[in-house]
Amino acid sequence: MIPKEWLQYAPQPMPLTDGYEWNVFLSYRSVNRTWVLNLYDVLTELGFKVFIDQCELIPGDMLISRLGNALKKSQAGVLIWSKVAADSQWVEQEYQRLETKATTNSAFKFVPVKLDATELPEFADSRIFIDFASYPDGLMAGNYYGSFMVLLENR
Repeated sequence: MIPKEWLQYAPQPMPLTDGYEWNVFLSYRSVNRTWVLNLYDVLTELGFKVFIDQCELIPGDMLISRLGNALKKSQAGVLIWSKVAADSQWVEQEYQRLETKATTNSAFKFVPVKLDATELPEFADSRIFIDFASYPDGLMAGNYYGSFMVLLENR
């Protein structure tokens, strides 16, 4: 449950118009899934439509096609970064796509999130990021909640 005093600061999801299907695309390494599912729960409770592979992909799906299409139809992307994510070629590819989309589409919000002290990838460290290294139990454990939600807000 999200504390009511926090809800007053949470932005509403943007309407899904102009071919958008998702408010947020989550990129992460599967070993961080527990933390990411916590984030997913918070965002969906607030009304955001969130693409997470765990909930959207089914056996037999064309992985690259489904992920690429979901990112294309997303208003924002969140890169969940950690030591284990840094070792993943797949997360690296998703990061490159997120960075490219953010660079070529000014309306697209790209939010890097650090789960530990691992340095962000090149270029992502020049963006404002959220550092949850002190909150390994998830989004609700820390006081960064408001900052995270504001970064997803359309300004």
